[in-house]
Amino acid sequence: MAVEEQLPKWRKLLGDMGAKDFALVADMVARHCRMPADDDSLAVRLFRNADALDRVRLGDLDPNMLYDKSPELLDVAWTLYEAETDNLLRLFKFVPDSI
Repeated sequence: MAVEEQLPKWRKLLGDMGAKDFALVADMVARHCRMPADDDSLAVRLFRNADALDRVRLGDLDPNMLYDKSPELLDVAWTLYEAETDNLLRLFKFVPDSI
């Protein structure tokens, strides 16, 4: 599985970001990536919902891939994305403060 090959490359960064239990992170990512989904635990469902909604930011959202409560949160995801984009543009002074 690609996660076993790729995730170790991110270990230091995850640690720098505060991840204290790399084995737990690796397990959650591996469980999230399994298809078909053979794990219906709340933690995995939350992880899948967050990943699906992050597709708004990545620009490859497929509404058919939204899980559980994700469809109900799609407007929130777009609002967060637009707010963060506006903040970044202001930070780098690409837009006036009046927007």
